[in-house]
Amino acid sequence: MSARKRTLQKRDCKQIFGALSEYLDGELDPEFCATLEKHMKGCEPCEAFLATLKKTVDLCRESSVPLPKPLPVSPQVRQKMQVAYAEFEARMKDLKQGR
Repeated sequence: MSARKRTLQKRDCKQIFGALSEYLDGELDPEFCATLEKHMKGCEPCEAFLATLKKTVDLCRESSVPLPKPLPVSPQVRQKMQVAYAEFEARMKDLKQGR
């Protein structure tokens, strides 16, 4: 898989959490990796999350049980899942805002 180019606008742990899997897999460009590493040196939650993710990946790789192959998802089902997730996110936003 080719390296992805990303930028980090601010110290956004949620964005970093979302990129750590690609970071571990070596799929991010070196500049963004440096940005992640700089952030993580000063952020205990991100360091802890990365350590946990590394351990999880290592345990999965050591497992002798092969993971099942994902089943194909039809475009219709994928669309329904995306709509349901968008509705969930909107509801969570409303709840956080006290609506």
